[in-house]
Amino acid sequence: MSEIYDALRRVQEQREGRTPQENGHHTQTMLEEMLRQAEAILRFSEDVQRRMADVGVDGIGGVLNLYAQLRGAMDRVTQSELTATSADIDHLVDAMSRLRDELDRLKALKLTVEGMQH
Repeated sequence: MSEIYDALRRVQEQREGRTPQENGHHTQTMLEEMLRQAEAILRFSEDVQRRMADVGVDGIGGVLNLYAQLRGAMDRVTQSELTATSADIDHLVDAMSRLRDELDRLKALKLTVEGMQH
């Protein structure tokens, strides 16, 4: 990896005119392409960092920290608790539905009784 870094650094210095160009055009072209690719990766990485910072996350490390926090929070709630609570809600919905039906019958009865009085 160090060899690639050194080669990329030499090509960058040549492009900036800080060192004379090497004789091998093929090597220079290949290294320039590697440099372009490395620069593209660096730009992408910086863009990802910027996008994460825009939403208040400190880069990849921040994403990993958020993931760890989410896992920790989810580990505190068991699947059986979720299932039991869901069942409780279903029972409550059924009870409320039965109560609504009773109120509808009471309302109809009240209308009938009031109609008889007039």
